[in-house]
Amino acid sequence: MNTNEIRYVMNDFITQARIVLDRDIEYIYLPITINKRLKNTMGRFHFKVINGIVIPMEFQFSDKLFLNYKIEDQLQVIYHEVVHYIANIYYNKNVGHTERFKVHCRALGIDDSTHFNGVPIKGENAYKYEIHCLGCGSSIARYKRMSQVKKMDMISGMYMCKKCKSNKLTIIEY
Repeated sequence: MNTNEIRYVMNDFITQARIVLDRDIEYIYLPITINKRLKNTMGRFHFKVINGIVIPMEFQFSDKLFLNYKIEDQLQVIYHEVVHYIANIYYNKNVGHTERFKVHCRALGIDDSTHFNGVPIKGENAYKYEIHCLGCGSSIARYKRMSQVKKMDMISGMYMCKKCKSNKLTIIEY
């Protein structure tokens, strides 16, 4: 996806947000950058606060997002950053991942999680392990190698799911 396509997706999402939130939201004409230095962050919205007024500056996205992840994951990250834009402009301050931000996410039908949960498409940067919770169905992906002891501890119930507190976990190696 190139920056023009990203801008189109963002403005299309804003059109939907205008209807759902019943609010006049400015379309995005800010710079959009694909940043190769972003390793752990898939996207971010830059702004400045000058004299108590939020001034949007730019959107940045990791090149890994567009090289290694499915379109659905790419769209979730783009929508997430647009919600930051909408919420910060509406409240005229940095709302971060507070309840105000999450209310906007839920109203617009996107995940309000603070962490990116996408699983890379097979390839050079793909995850090596995936841990599934049988209790709630959530999954965690890992790059790092896991020792046999840790795998056995995980399967035997010594670790638990962060979401549902179940200790019924399975591991898939790729």
